[in-house]
Amino acid sequence: MWSSIRHIDFPESLAEANKLAGEEGKTLFAGGTYLVAEKNPAVHTLVDINHLLDRSIQCTDDAIIIGAGATLQQIVCTLQERKPLSLSRAARQSCYSKNIRNQRTIGGEIARRKTCSEVVTLLHALNTRLLITAETGRSIPLRRWNGAGIIEALAIGTADIRAEALERFALLPSAAAMVVVAGVRRGSQVEISVGGQARCVATLQIPVEEFTNERIAAFSAATIRNFRADAAGSLRYKQSLIETGLKRVRKQL
Repeated sequence: MWSSIRHIDFPESLAEANKLAGEEGKTLFAGGTYLVAEKNPAVHTLVDINHLLDRSIQCTDDAIIIGAGATLQQIVCTLQERKPLSLSRAARQSCYSKNIRNQRTIGGEIARRKTCSEVVTLLHALNTRLLITAETGRSIPLRRWNGAGIIEALAIGTADIRAEALERFALLPSAAAMVVVAGVRRGSQVEISVGGQARCVATLQIPVEEFTNERIAAFSAATIRNFRADAAGSLRYKQSLIETGLKRVRKQL
C-alpha cells in the first residue's frame, strides 16, 4: 500500500465496517485503486470489506441488480449484450485500463463521487436505486444519497427503457472526460444527467416534447455552475460541449 498504513481491520459485517470507517485515520478498502493513487498520509488503517461484498450481477426481465463488489470489468463483460447497452460501454470508458477495471468496484466508483466517471453519470440518468447498510430494509435513489453508509447493491429498472444515449468529451480517449452527457427515455419522459470535471452530477427529467433547443440552453446554463475553468477549457467552451452533448443525446432518443 503506502508508508502510513500500519494496520488492516477485517470486520465481520458491513455494519461493523461502517462503524470502523467512521473512526479517525481509517478508511474502507475494496478495490483500492483510488486509495493507492491518492496515498493519503492521514490514513493509517484500512477497513477491508472485500470478503463482505456481493460481487454478483443478476439480470431479470425488468431489472438489473449489481452487487457493490462487482468490478467494472464484470459489468463490461456481463452486460455488453444487455439493455441498457450503454452501461457496458460506460464502464469501459470510465477506466481505460482493463487491469484496473478488474480491481475497481462499482460500489467504490459511486462512493468516491466520481463525477467524471461515465458509468456514474449514466447511473444517474437511469435513476438507479442503492441498497445502503445504514438504510436497513429499503433502497434509496442514487440521486438522493448523501454518502452515509456502505453500498451493498444497486438496482436498475429496465422494463420501460425505450432508448439510451451516452456522449463524452475528453482530450484523449484514455483521459478523464471533461463533460459526460447521458440520456434515457422511458415512455414519454426523458431522464438527463450531466457529469464530468464538475462538483456534482446534474439531472433533469422532462417530457420528450419539451426537450427543445431552448430547454437545452437553459439546462446548460444552469449546469455549467458545477464546472470551473481550467487548462482544458473555459466555462464558455465547456457549456458549448454540454449543449452539443445534449443535442446529440436528443437525436439518439
